[in-house]
Amino acid sequence: MWQQVAAKHQLGQPPDAGAEKKKKKQQRQQQQQQQQKKKKKKKKKRELGRETSHVVDDRRVPQAHSPLRR
Repeated sequence: MWQQVAAKHQLGQPPDAGAEKKKKKQQRQQQQQQQQKKKKKKKKKRELGRETSHVVDDRRVPQAHSPLRR
């Protein structure tokens, strides 16, 4: 075990570099999960908007053709 610690010091890494990497990886995964949740939520809202838009407001202009979107 001590040889491994010594080897890591020679490489210029702290003895618990593995733990740091794991921590960073975990944080990255959590961020990705949060982003996916947000995307799902947005998609759901968008689909709901599509279903109800023609009923709620028939003056509504389809987004693809609106000059604001370009």
